Amino acid sequence: MNCKIKMKNIWLFLFVLVVAACGSTTGINLGPYYTYGPTKNDFRVCHGYSCQFQTPVHVSDKEWNRLLAPLKRSFKTAEAERTALVKVLANIEKLAGKKSGTDVDLAEARGKREDDFQMDCIDETANMSLYFRFIEEAGLLKLNKFERPVHRGYLVDGRWPHNAVTVRDLKSNELYVIDAFYKDNGKAPYIIPFDEWVDGWRP
Repeated sequence: MNCKIKMKNIWLFLFVLVVAACGSTTGINLGPYYTYGPTKNDFRVCHGYSCQFQTPVHVSDKEWNRLLAPLKRSFKTAEAERTALVKVLANIEKLAGKKSGTDVDLAEARGKREDDFQMDCIDETANMSLYFRFIEEAGLLKLNKFERPVHRGYLVDGRWPHNAVTVRDLKSNELYVIDAFYKDNGKAPYIIPFDEWVDGWRP
């Protein structure tokens, strides 16, 4: 009898954990991916699914000046700044892809699973978060602010787990998801309102 009660309590505890998790949209912890002290000139690109591989990349100051050019002007709206932002992110990914071999990465990880240079949403989120940090350090964003990654889907809710990065519109306070998983390497990521994305948005 005591055993049955204990098992019932265990299942109840697990159920509470699952419900609590499903109520959270907090994304992955990025700490484990950046233990090496990355800089804009020397960092590592995650790939091979869930950052199984990290390839070192060097980007010169001259290359960074070119990459950041679309953001080096004033924008009338936060939306216009976000449009320029995703263009910069795409250009960084394209250059990093050529230097790391991940330029073969296809949208939605459509490559073969054994292809070490394909990326899943965790790879994309880790890399984009790093690129965000470098852009933020440059002080070029005036109308938007980077926020922590977000998550949706827990299998038990019938949806596949998915992660992405976000920015917040400083005027409207609205959160937007920038999702690179659904684009080939070097293509501008999608920008989606958070509520729409977390409800299951797909292109």
